Amino acid sequence: MKNLFTPRRFVLRLATVALALLPFSAQSEPLDLADKPLFLGISTDPNVFFELDDSGSMDWSVLTAPYFHFCQYDRDAPGAGGSGDCVTSKMADGLWSSYGDNNYRTYRFMFDNADNLYNGCNGNATNVEGCGGFQTVLDNDWRGGSADFNVMYYSPFVDYRPWPGTGLADANFSSARSNPQPEIAAIAERQQTETEYYIPAQSRRWAQSGYSNTRNLSGFVYYVWVDSHGYSGDRPRRGSNINRTDGSNGEIDLWDNYYRYTVYGNDIRREKIEWSVTSWGNSKGRLTPSVTETVTFSGNSVEPNPPQGQPARSANEIRTNIANWYSYSRKRSYVAKSAIGTVVASSPAFRFGLSVLNKSDALFHDMPSADIYRYTGVNTQLLNDLYSFRWESYGTPLRNGLKMAGRYYKGEINNHPSPIVQSCQQNFTVLFTDGYWNGGDPGVGDADGNGRNNTVADVAKYYYDRDLSPLSNDVVPNASDPATHQHMVTFPVAFGLTGNLEDTDGDGWPNPELDENDEWGGDPFGSDLSKIDDLWHAAFNSKGEYVSAKTPEDVVNSLVSALSEISGRNASSASVATSTGQISSDTAVFQAQFNSGDWSGQLYSYSLNADDSVNVATPNWEASQVLDTQNFNTGRTIISHNGTRGIPFRFPGNYRSRGANEMSDWDLYFLMWDSAPYSLLTNDAGQIAANQQYGTDLINYLRGDRSNEGGNSGDLRPRTTVLGDIVASDPKYVGPPAFGYPDDLESASYDAFRTARANRAPMVYVGANDGMLHGFAAANGQEKLAYVPRPVFKNLHKLAESPYDHKYFVDAAPTVVDAFWNGAWHSVLVGALGHGGQGIFALDVTNPASFSEASASNIALWEFTDSNDSDMGFSYSEPSIAKMANGQWVAVFGNGYNNTENDLAISASGHAVLYIVDIATGALVKKIDTTVGDTTTPNGLASPALVDVNGDYVVDYIYAGDLRGNMWKFDVTDTSPNNWDVAWTSGGNKYPLFNAGIGHPITTRPAVGLHPTSAGQLVYFGTGKYIETHDNTADLQPDQSFYAIWDKNLDTGVSVAAVRRAQLLGQEITNEITTTIGGYNYDLRLTSDNPIDWSSHLGWYIDLVNRNASPVDNLGERQVTESLLRNGRIIFSTHVPSSAPCSPGGSSWLMELDAYTGGHLDEAPFDLDRNHVFDDADYDYNTPGVEDVPPGGLRPQEGIISSPGVLRDNNREVKYLSGSTGAISDFAESTGAQNIGRQSWRELE
Repeated sequence: MKNLFTPRRFVLRLATVALALLPFSAQSEPLDLADKPLFLGISTDPNVFFELDDSGSMDWSVLTAPYFHFCQYDRDAPGAGGSGDCVTSKMADGLWSSYGDNNYRTYRFMFDNADNLYNGCNGNATNVEGCGGFQTVLDNDWRGGSADFNVMYYSPFVDYRPWPGTGLADANFSSARSNPQPEIAAIAERQQTETEYYIPAQSRRWAQSGYSNTRNLSGFVYYVWVDSHGYSGDRPRRGSNINRTDGSNGEIDLWDNYYRYTVYGNDIRREKIEWSVTSWGNSKGRLTPSVTETVTFSGNSVEPNPPQGQPARSANEIRTNIANWYSYSRKRSYVAKSAIGTVVASSPAFRFGLSVLNKSDALFHDMPSADIYRYTGVNTQLLNDLYSFRWESYGTPLRNGLKMAGRYYKGEINNHPSPIVQSCQQNFTVLFTDGYWNGGDPGVGDADGNGRNNTVADVAKYYYDRDLSPLSNDVVPNASDPATHQHMVTFPVAFGLTGNLEDTDGDGWPNPELDENDEWGGDPFGSDLSKIDDLWHAAFNSKGEYVSAKTPEDVVNSLVSALSEISGRNASSASVATSTGQISSDTAVFQAQFNSGDWSGQLYSYSLNADDSVNVATPNWEASQVLDTQNFNTGRTIISHNGTRGIPFRFPGNYRSRGANEMSDWDLYFLMWDSAPYSLLTNDAGQIAANQQYGTDLINYLRGDRSNEGGNSGDLRPRTTVLGDIVASDPKYVGPPAFGYPDDLESASYDAFRTARANRAPMVYVGANDGMLHGFAAANGQEKLAYVPRPVFKNLHKLAESPYDHKYFVDAAPTVVDAFWNGAWHSVLVGALGHGGQGIFALDVTNPASFSEASASNIALWEFTDSNDSDMGFSYSEPSIAKMANGQWVAVFGNGYNNTENDLAISASGHAVLYIVDIATGALVKKIDTTVGDTTTPNGLASPALVDVNGDYVVDYIYAGDLRGNMWKFDVTDTSPNNWDVAWTSGGNKYPLFNAGIGHPITTRPAVGLHPTSAGQLVYFGTGKYIETHDNTADLQPDQSFYAIWDKNLDTGVSVAAVRRAQLLGQEITNEITTTIGGYNYDLRLTSDNPIDWSSHLGWYIDLVNRNASPVDNLGERQVTESLLRNGRIIFSTHVPSSAPCSPGGSSWLMELDAYTGGHLDEAPFDLDRNHVFDDADYDYNTPGVEDVPPGGLRPQEGIISSPGVLRDNNREVKYLSGSTGAISDFAESTGAQNIGRQSWRELE
């Protein structure tokens, strides 16, 4: 199941801010880093059942929009000449009426093939080739050979491909098959294993009857329309009444100009045809076509200057495209096969089933059974069944066909068990038709109460309202569909059909607005057009979507869109930032979201309600909506870096000859090396032009150009929004300068800097998986800046490809700090990429008002990647920024993971490494190697914590954990970087402060505080990881823990023995209860309060498992988020992966413990009865056998959460939680009366 989610946590802009932490861990080999959010992993895939129209009309190869007959234009029309009207209204039956074989005929087929369902020249059998001949019929009305008129005909604007999913090949122009489906041998069943997917048994499938019917397509003719003329009045007139006008009118008229292509085996001839009109005498109104231009090309030569915006193809490519159209897309049924094949092959996480309206005994493909979780084999069989199905001459019993789908979900069809296998499973039926319904009544009555019985809308309503399974009602409600019981949602797709109703405001529903019990477009029993409106009504009644597909491309795009809509129906997880650290009337909360169905992203700005809750009902703004209104070319400032300087993010005007402010050789190589149509080294002018166009289109697409997306005029991936998914990058609010630096910290006054920038417009910065870091104006959501880091270039082309396999790009939160260089203060942003790339980047964001592409070299400061140092891996954390003892301002970051990635810069050591680089230039100041790790099992350093122990705003020590469970301390107190190193060394060996043991990786930044009574610091951190593909499970995970380790600041050489677990005080989880306090229900965790003896203890720990439970099971719980040290309390959240398919996100515990003992607090940490008073009533459990002590943890209802956001309000704090369910909740907490010990220190950002 795909879900709407938003990322990881709340991040607040406070006076002093801790670094963000993300989850990671050690393994016996390089990490299998995930490319999708892990909390989507264990879920229930939706059921999608295709109910396909198998009526005889699906075999036809003609489909027209309403049009005026050619005789209405032409005074010399054979059999209907003259100046009077021939036909005064548009032809609207979807067929083509023309003249051939001395008769007016209504054509259903273009070719006279033996495998046509109907043969002959009468009624349903009429074909152009055998009943008049192509030349005669097309000379009378050229429009039938244009896809703008007959949408089933070959269109040069479309790339035709073989039906996907079963290995069919391109068709042969000189021997194109009428039906491409070959014989399929019987297949034996193969059982599913950990490494192999299940293959069901399949009987022999005979080759389709048209498989051996081949055609040499030499001489094929097609036409490209030029909308050059129109008509005055309400219809075209002819002869002496001719009313032709100059200029376009949006209709394909006979007298419009056009291009005629004749395609031979060796060359192609293109002729431009223009009409002249006799304006006088007895011949007035006579239409005379003339060839005004002729172009011929052949072989691999690309068509010169393709007219009307056609893609540039060579003659050979055009021949292959035509052959593929003929064999795979010529008929209406072929379009259905291609569309269904496309969505099935590109959506491996869906459970698909399929049947047909009439011959369900011949084609009924069940969805996979409950024990099948890899669908490749069953999907291949489904496509084999579909591609081998032979259409026959039947009617269109849509009502009973939809009823059969509902009965299937209900489990009422013999030998076809219900596919509903989980209580939260969503169930959809895609009802595909090209005709008006008929057939017997379904017997469901007037289910929607509009006074008409047994319509399609009634069937859809009946199976939406009916509970289709005895399972508990756990279907996740969403904005589109509030129902929680197992029900059927209907997505009707009407191919080439329109009804009476219109959607005038683009919301997908007719205007004026209608309800379930209204009449939609008239009586469907008395009007064919009303039958189409009935399909629209059916979608409304069942909370689905209606698609009116006018072209074959619309069919594919509409099904992809429908599957995307299905994918996106669920909840969301969230990440938020706030605009202030204090609750006030103008406080804003910023929440990022994403939709895993289409991988679109959203960023919301919310205000707070009077009760301090977040006003999610009425957002201040949503950034993706604003961004979609910004012009991709002139309305956005998007920059990058070329390895030397910041540059505008635009494709070079001539990629073969570039300037200093354009992309470098390496940029182009990574951007296009495996995606450009031709080699970048080609010298062929046509191929260079094609590469240039591809690069321009790709960059423009990434900038937000929608014109080349599929469904418009191109084939790039359609997007719901330009803004991509935001997963692990927490939004960062940046207002006017507010760091508490002393005025004399540097040679220039910080107070003067603050004053000068006091009116700086606030911004919100966030990374997205569209390849960019975005900077949005906090006031209105308008994007002011976007930055594309170089390490993501190699995957950028994948964003434009369909189907899209999700990748990470800028998937880590940025850090923004005021820093000093070159005699001036600056606000600098430093960001990582997560699994998006091996690198760190820095931007000068001091003055958002000056952001422009012309200023790119001033904004983009530097990038540090594995090309700078091969030990650099994938860094998931926020870098730190601070002043060092040598007076230099720097960025500090761990090297991250998988530095042995097989690329052009492979680590020779696999060690965990700390980097310190100059903040202004990115030059390496110091690399500190822990010497732990190897190339087989590469280690990696997580986010560092920078500590100033004496309050002079200069870093003294740095702490960071690694994949092997080591917590490292780095001593940087010396004024010379040469002497900065791991704090404890002996005989050339380096030693950590603490080692948590094998299988206990440290993947978060530690929190650090001064010891309450003695010298040194307490270092707080948890263990676990949540970044590999198999991390979303509890299987085989050892117990993880949270630690507080006392660093006594012993000098190097005094002791090199790490602190041992046996020297720590153990606390434990004593109970987990569900209780009601003040009328509110909670899951609470009780913990011990064992006393600490600092004369013997070197800290404390608590294992993340309830050992008093039966059975004892750690449930995979781990600590992989940043902890908060506040008011003598340590606050952290844990992750518990979901083991239930209907809980895709898992859950979390929010822990709040005494920072110095690890025990529960002495007073209530949470205002559980919500009376704004913190007292004994907040832990009055009224539960026999449970001691009334303050809880140590609370399980939020938001699923998996990360660190809470905190706002202050008098004597309390409000913590805001958001997670994998998408809701935002708030908990009021006391600031506490705990002993908070010595405070003359700070943790630097």
